[in-house]
Amino acid sequence: MTHPTIDNHALNEGQAAADDLATALGLAGIKLPSLQGDFPAAGHKPHVQLGGASAETVRLLAEWIRVRAAEHATEPD
Repeated sequence: MTHPTIDNHALNEGQAAADDLATALGLAGIKLPSLQGDFPAAGHKPHVQLGGASAETVRLLAEWIRVRAAEHATEPD
C-alpha cells in the first residue's frame, strides 16, 4: 500500500498564510478560532481552512469589510 507524499512546503505555506490572516484580523479585533493551514488541496497548492465562527464574529467581519470597501470606493484614483 502506498501513501501520498506530503508536500511540506505547501503545508507550511498554507499555515503561514493562515497566520498572516489571523494577524491581520486581530488588528481589527476579529478572531476566527478554526483558522489553520491544511494539507494541500488538489494540485498540491497551499491550502487554508477558514473554519467556523460564531454568527457574531462573521457579522463583525462582514461589517468591517463593508466599511473598508466603502472607504476604498470613495478614494480618488
